[in-house]
Amino acid sequence: DHPFAGALLVVTERGLVVCGEYEEREKPAMLHAANLKAMGVETVTVDTDTAAGAMYQSLDDALGFGRYTHAVIATPAGAHLENLRAIVSGDRQQIPSILLEKPLCLTSQIDEARALADNRALTNNVRLGFNWRFHPDYSKLVYYFHLTQEVSIHLQEDLPSHLDPLHDSLTHLLDLIISMARSVLDDRFSDGYEDDLFKPALRDVTTLPAGGMCFGLDVNGRKIEIGYHRIEAGEPYSFLFRFAPNPPLLGAPQLISLERLREQMHVAQMHAFITGRGWRRLASFYDGLENIELLARLKAQIDARMGS
Repeated sequence: DHPFAGALLVVTERGLVVCGEYEEREKPAMLHAANLKAMGVETVTVDTDTAAGAMYQSLDDALGFGRYTHAVIATPAGAHLENLRAIVSGDRQQIPSILLEKPLCLTSQIDEARALADNRALTNNVRLGFNWRFHPDYSKLVYYFHLTQEVSIHLQEDLPSHLDPLHDSLTHLLDLIISMARSVLDDRFSDGYEDDLFKPALRDVTTLPAGGMCFGLDVNGRKIEIGYHRIEAGEPYSFLFRFAPNPPLLGAPQLISLERLREQMHVAQMHAFITGRGWRRLASFYDGLENIELLARLKAQIDARMGS
C-alpha cells in the first residue's frame, strides 16, 4: 500500500521519469515505461520491497541520483498529491515538466489540491494524463463543438463492478467536455482556474440499471446530455457523440464514435510531454481541479438520489 511501491524510474538523456503501479487491469505505469523505452529510454525499477532487486528502495534515494527534467507520476489516485509534493519539496531543483496520471486526486482531497493551485511555480509545470485528448478524432470533436449548441454523449464500458466509474471512466469524458469548452474561450484564459468563464452547471442525475447513470451539464451556453452505460465484458468500449443541430457542413456527420485507440493515444501523449510539441493539448493542473470538483458535485447528487 506504500504510494511508491512498484514505482518505475526511467532514465533518459533529458532526465529521470518516475512512474508507479496503478490498477492491475490498466497498468498505466507499464504503458508509459514501454512507450518511453520505444523512444530510446532506458528503464530501471524502484520498489520498497528489497527482495524485488530494484535499483532504489525509496523515492528520496532515487531523486538524489541527479538533476532531472521530467517526472511522470502514475501511482494510485489517492497518492497523487503526496507524490507531487514529495517531488517538488525541499531544496531539490525544480523539475520543469511533470505528468500526473488522471485524476488529479480523490474528491475528498479537493481542499489540498486547491491549496496547491495557488503555487503557480509548481502548477505551471504540471500536466494531467488525459490521453483521450490525443485521439485522432479529437480535433474534429472540438470543431463540431464550436458549431453546435447541444451535444449528447454516451459512454459504454465493461468496467468491473468493484471500480468506481466516476474516477475510472467519467473523468475522461468530463475532461473531453472541459477541453472542448475551453477551446472556445480566448487563449489567455485557457489555463486560468480563477476565471469565471468556465463554470459548468450540473443538472439532474438519473441512475440506470447495472450502475449506469444519466445527467446533464450546461457549459458556456451549450446543453450537454451524458449517459454512462455498463456493458458486458468483451463488448466494445466507445464514446458516441451526437451533435444538434447537425453541423451545417457538406458531408459533416451528426454522429462521431470514438474507438478506444489506447496504445496510440498513450504514445502521442508521451511524445507531446517529452518533446514539448503538443504541450498545450495536455490538460493543465487547473483543468484537473475543475474535473475533480465537477466529479464531487456529481457524486453528491448521486449519493443524495440514492439516499432518497
